[in-house]
Amino acid sequence: MFIVVGAASPSIGLGISFFSNAARVNVDSVASEEYQKVQDARSPGDIETIHFMEGQFFGGLSKDKSLERVTFQEIVEGLAPNLAKQNYLPGNDIRTGDLLLVVHYGVAAVDTPFDELMGITSEEEEALVYGSSVGSTNPDTGEFELGTDVNYDARPSDQMPGAGSNAQLLGYDRQLRKRNLTGGEEFDLLTDLEEDRYFIIVMAYDCQKLLNEGEFALQWSTRFSVRSPGTNFEEAHFALGRAAAPYFGKHLDDLEREKVPFGRDVDVSIGELETVESDVSTKTE
Repeated sequence: MFIVVGAASPSIGLGISFFSNAARVNVDSVASEEYQKVQDARSPGDIETIHFMEGQFFGGLSKDKSLERVTFQEIVEGLAPNLAKQNYLPGNDIRTGDLLLVVHYGVAAVDTPFDELMGITSEEEEALVYGSSVGSTNPDTGEFELGTDVNYDARPSDQMPGAGSNAQLLGYDRQLRKRNLTGGEEFDLLTDLEEDRYFIIVMAYDCQKLLNEGEFALQWSTRFSVRSPGTNFEEAHFALGRAAAPYFGKHLDDLEREKVPFGRDVDVSIGELETVESDVSTKTE
């Protein structure tokens, strides 16, 4: 894991590349009540500074060269202009930053039991993957070591081995638990879970609480996915960010479905970036 720090000036390019087929992206987004109150009190032009950290990578069951070719830096460059639409702009110094964005990405596969897919061989590893902890304090150094809070509570089903975990991973679980869910809506959700899906998850933590109090306070998280058969991640990750743009930092009651073109349609200048080792120390003087 590493943190990407630097100034950015996202700019919308003049040329938009339209494709004959469009991406149908599903978006789930949640925000804490505390964060929603802060956002409601902000003026329209107020910005929040952000810093990026690479989270967990999911490589899937088969070799996907398009997934392997996309670097974390390229994902950040694809997300930056879309985050800017909600006034989230990269800052210069994480010590004064507002939000640390941990970005998980990859493909959610359904053909193999999730424990086998993730290589889980112990209760400790299972707790990390299925639990809700985002980190722990190293007793020797006193520093906080980052975990990956992807919040898997549902276990895979016998009928569809990876689907239970993928429902939680992709944000479908909240919809499937709704009491007023219609049969047609449930069918559509379960049909989505029957095939592999490319996804990106952006989880926003309070920088100052992390650095000053050693607390990983999750402010909001946005999960967005698209079916992977018939496409490739090099085009899909741009479509994913584009579809999620209106929902970063928002709380949604329902899963949103967006239809957007594949491929790059913006030019973004990130400026000079510095990669910093993932020593996010929370020791206080």
